[in-house]
This record gives sequence, C-alpha cells and structure tokens, in this order.
Amino acid sequence: MSLPNPINVTYVSPQIGDTFPFVYIVKDTDNIVNIDTTNGEVHVILRNIRNSGILQYQPLLAINDGGNNAETNNITIYPSQGDIINDSTSYVINTNGANTLIDISNINQWVVSSSQSSGGGGGTPFSGTNWLFVYAKGTDIENAAELKAAYDLAKTMSPSGSNRISIYCASGYYNFQDETFEVNESAIDIVSLDGNASIKFNSSDPLGTISIITNNVYVRGVDVSDHNKRFLITNGTSELVLEKCKGGEYSFGYEDFFTVSGTFINCEGLNFSFGGGENSNVNGTFIGCKAGTYSFGGNTLSNASGTFTDCISASNSFGSLGEASGVFINCIGDSYSFGGDGGIASGSFTNCKADFQGFSGGVGGLASGFFKNCVGNNYSFGSGSGSIASGTFIDCVGDDYSFSGEGYANGLFIRCKGGNNSFGYTTEGEFIDCLGNDYSFASDYSGLAGGNYTNCIGGDYSFGGNFGDASGNFTNCVAGDYSFGTYTSAGKFFNCKSGDYGFSGFQGNANGVFENCSGKIISFGSQQASGKFTNCIGGEMSFASVTSPKTCDGIFINCVGGEGSFALNGTASGVFTNCVGGDRSFGGQNASVSGVFTNCLGGEFSFASGGSGALTGFLYFCRLTSGTFETVSGGGRTVYCIDGNNNTNNQ
Repeated sequence: MSLPNPINVTYVSPQIGDTFPFVYIVKDTDNIVNIDTTNGEVHVILRNIRNSGILQYQPLLAINDGGNNAETNNITIYPSQGDIINDSTSYVINTNGANTLIDISNINQWVVSSSQSSGGGGGTPFSGTNWLFVYAKGTDIENAAELKAAYDLAKTMSPSGSNRISIYCASGYYNFQDETFEVNESAIDIVSLDGNASIKFNSSDPLGTISIITNNVYVRGVDVSDHNKRFLITNGTSELVLEKCKGGEYSFGYEDFFTVSGTFINCEGLNFSFGGGENSNVNGTFIGCKAGTYSFGGNTLSNASGTFTDCISASNSFGSLGEASGVFINCIGDSYSFGGDGGIASGSFTNCKADFQGFSGGVGGLASGFFKNCVGNNYSFGSGSGSIASGTFIDCVGDDYSFSGEGYANGLFIRCKGGNNSFGYTTEGEFIDCLGNDYSFASDYSGLAGGNYTNCIGGDYSFGGNFGDASGNFTNCVAGDYSFGTYTSAGKFFNCKSGDYGFSGFQGNANGVFENCSGKIISFGSQQASGKFTNCIGGEMSFASVTSPKTCDGIFINCVGGEGSFALNGTASGVFTNCVGGDRSFGGQNASVSGVFTNCLGGEFSFASGGSGALTGFLYFCRLTSGTFETVSGGGRTVYCIDGNNNTNNQ
C-alpha cells in the first residue's frame, strides 16, 4: 500500500429523507471514506479488483465509522461481483468509532484490518508490505508506546525514497510522558487515518512533544496544541511535508537564524511560529496555514521568502521588522504584517490584506514589490517617515497615510485608493485612475508632485497643494481646494479641475502648461501666471491677482477669469487671445498693462482704466463692458477696440 499525494477524504452522511440502507459506491479517487450512520444503515460497494487497474498501484483505502454510531446502524462492505472480502461475501462494521483498512490479497480477494475492539491496551501495530497501522485503543500512554513500537518496526522495513513506510494512526491521545517523540528516520511517514489533526500528542517535556530531526518525511494530523506544546522541526528540512499539524507557541521553527523550508499544508501554530525567531529565513511553501503574532518570519531581520497561499496570521507577521520577499496569495495579516513596522515588502502580493502599518508600513519602510488587489489600513504600502513606495500597485486600497503617505512614492499605481495624506509626501511615480482624500499626492510642506497622473482624484491640499510644487504631468485629474501646487505649478495640466486656490492659487507661480483646466476663486497662480494657458477657467481674482508681484506674463488663449483676474493691480505683460475677465481684470485700474491682447473682453476698470495704471501694451479688437479705455502711453496702442459706451477706440 502506497501513500497517495494528496490523500482524498470523502464524507458520506445520508439524510433522513434518503432511502435506507443507503448505498455508497467507492470511487477510484477515494482513499479515506468517513461514514455517518446516524440516520440509518449504509452499504458500501468496493471496486472490482481485476477490472479497476488497482492491482498495479493499490492506494490507501480506509472505511471508518465517522459518526460513531455503527453499533446501532451497521456499515456493511460488499465486494464487486466475482470478488470476496475476508473469504466472505460481505464484511460488517458494527463497533462505534471503528477504523478499517482494506487491502488486496490477490486478484479477487480483499483483506480487512480493523480496530473494532473497544478495550485493551495499545497492542502491536498492524503491518503490511510498506505500511503499519496504529490502533490507539488503549490509554494515552499505551497509545504512545504503540506508536513508538510501530516507528521502531518501520525502521527495520528498509525505508527509502523508493520504499516509503507509512504509519497510519487512528484518532486518539498519545502521551509520551517525559519524552519528546523523535522523527529521526527519512522515508517513514506518520499520517492520521481520518485526514484531520486527530493524533494528539502530549508529554511533560517543556520543549515539545514531537521533534522532526530528519529530512524527506511526511507527517499529517499531529496536534500538540492542546497543552501549548512546541512542534519542533530541524533547520532547513527542505523535503519535509507537514499537513494538518498543530503546534503551540514557538512551533515549526523558532530559534534565531533558523531556516524554515519544506511544505506546510493547513498547519496551525500560535505566537512565534513558522520562523518566529530573529534573523530567520522562511523559504518553504505554506498553504492554508495559520499562526499568531511574530510568525512566518515576522521577527527582527527575518525574511519571508517562500510561497504563501491562503495563510492567516496575527500582528507582526510575514516579514515584519524584516523583509517579505516571497509570493503571497490570498493571505491575511494583522497590524505590522508583510514587511510592516519599517520593514521591506519586495515580494509579490495578490489578494492580500493587512491592518495598521502593513505592507512595509512604518518609519523607513520600503514597498518595492508587486501588489494586486491588496487591502491595507492606516500607514500601509510603504508609509511612514522616510518610507518609499517604489513597487507596482494595482487595484489596492489603503487608509490614511497609505502608499508612502509620509515618504516618497515613485512606483506604478493603477486604480488604487488611499485615505487622507496618501500617495507620498513627494511623488515621482506613475498614477492611473487613483483616488486619494485630503492632503494626497505630495501634500507635505515643500512636497513635490512629479511624475505622471491620469484620471486621478484628490481632496483638499492635494497634488503638491500643501505648500508644495506640482511639476508632473496631469491628465483628467480632479482635486479640492489648495491643490495642484502651492508655490509652483510647473507641470503639464490637461483637463484638470481644482477647487478654490488651485494651481498655485495660494501664493505661487503657475508657470506650466494648462489646457482645458478649471479652478474656482484665486486659481492659476496668486503671484505670477507665466505659463501657457489654453481654454482655462478661473474664478474671482484668478491668474496672478492676489499676492505681489501679481504678474501675468504667460500666454493665454480662450481663457476666462472672474472679477479681478489676470493680474489685478499688477502687471499684465503676457499674450492674451480671446480671453474674458470680470471687472478690474487684465491689470485692473491701477496696473501696468504692457502685454498683447487680441479679442479680449474686460469688465469695468479693466486694462488699467479709471485709475493710476499705465496702458503701454497692444490691444486689438478688445472690449470693455463698462467705462472707457485708458489713454495709451509708452508706445502702446488700441486698435478697433470698443469701450463700454460702444465707441470705437483707436489710439
């Protein structure tokens, strides 16, 4: 009998409305069949030995009383036509909790070994060609003695890579007293008969109750967690396979500088498990495993470099305080997980979730890996003072101070969502369809919003808006008040919208390229508008109209400003074509108007009219909605201009 990989466990549980006796036909893929006869008798039909092909490779087949009710409602096993079982036409399981192994004797005979006796001690393990069976029907001490006897017997059966010896253990308690059970021989496997963590070890040894000190073994269903005992393994056992095993704290490799390799399937440990010591390297394969705090390489300077699928852990896990460089799929960690608490997240993360300071959150964190469909809480994804988010982030979600919220965001971000203060205090990455709340996208004092932004949305003080600079490329972006640079808006802006004081409207210079952009009051450079503006719209006192030197020396095409726009009481020295302003626009009434204006419309007291201003520029086909034009000086001209009285003005 050989050990299948994986072992298939089938559960048969007839319901009250079914026909009884209920008939179950064993499938080719069945290895362990657990039957619940609570509602009535069950008949089991075996495969035909000759015609099924199992003579060449006879897999494990066990039929168990999974409902602990066979004494009341029997389980009757029938061979197929032409076969017999134990020299008979049927075999009856009529003892509660019976564990039955079924083997092939010849081309038409099944042979049964069964643990149906309810009394007695541990006894001698039942053995086959390359397997043994531990009945575990005695006391917990007797059961342990029976298992040790089976293990000693297995060593005499020439175990090797081509002759693996499998010890199948019935469910029960195994007390090794003052010893730890040592697995010290390769190619001898210990597996639970029912497929679950039902082999429950205990001892008075403070270190643990099982210690695997060899390689190339498979252990399934050993549970030492009831008394919080350690499940001990050897450093660097790459060919170790553990399935459905449970340990207490410090299990599955704890010591400092420990390497946890091998394969772990549906295993569970408490705190400091799966490489819980410092400087550990966790490079194995982990599927469906669970652990407590500081687990999966979660201690100082450790590295979670393996492959982790469907794993769950408490805080400070998966490379916390160290590095998470492995592959993580559908994993969940609590706070400070996945390189959190200032660690490094350089691996691949898909559909993973962490809490506070996850994914390299914390001071000095580095999120340089690949992240897809991941969810973090506050200070996640390379966030914290001095942190860097340089990886690739797709469809990820973070809360406040996420995506290098207090650091440097220079990675690729696609369809990501952050809370307040997200996406870097300084940004030079690529941002596509991203969403942040207030103080996002380089919102720090003196922050720089470099890089490229497409279809992104920020709240107030976003895109370098909190006393920072916006020098990147912005396309179809939207933000709240005080956004798109405070001191300078030197980048390229296409189809962008801001609230009040946008585009360096607070106290800066809008010296970039702006097309089809709009802001509300005091937008497009409160001090200076020296860039190129096409089809842009601002509210009151926009385009360099608030703070000295109030200079409009850029190029303006088809732009609209509210009252007091285009260098109110300042210097309008740029080139303006088809632009519209409210009252006191284009320099206002006490300004220096020295630029070139074509087809522009201003309200009352515009173009330096009605005050102490100087009109030294050139006005072509311009109009006033009220009042008259100032007398030109210093070589200025007005050509075919019309004042508020509909009079033509040519000077």
